[in-house]
Amino acid sequence: MRVICPYCSYETEVELENPDDGDLIESTCDHCEQVFVSCVSISIDLEPHKADCLNGAEHNKEPFTSGGMYPNGWRCIDCEHEERGEFDNGYWARIGAAV
Repeated sequence: MRVICPYCSYETEVELENPDDGDLIESTCDHCEQVFVSCVSISIDLEPHKADCLNGAEHNKEPFTSGGMYPNGWRCIDCEHEERGEFDNGYWARIGAAV
């Protein structure tokens, strides 16, 4: 990850290996060679949107094809609820015949 050196304002690389929130990462500036620390700050952003189907309205259905035993289902683009199509009785017969 690139950060700005607090000593010379040079953009330098900081190596990260599975950091936790609040960890201090010690680094050396590629330009001025001063040692400094960077505090890890991990954040999660949430972007709320309406899902009227969770409040009694119909799902906003988007069709999909899984190609498996339950082809031609749908997924709600608002809440991600999913329903698969009818069970395909011939699926295993076709798979067995193809093997």
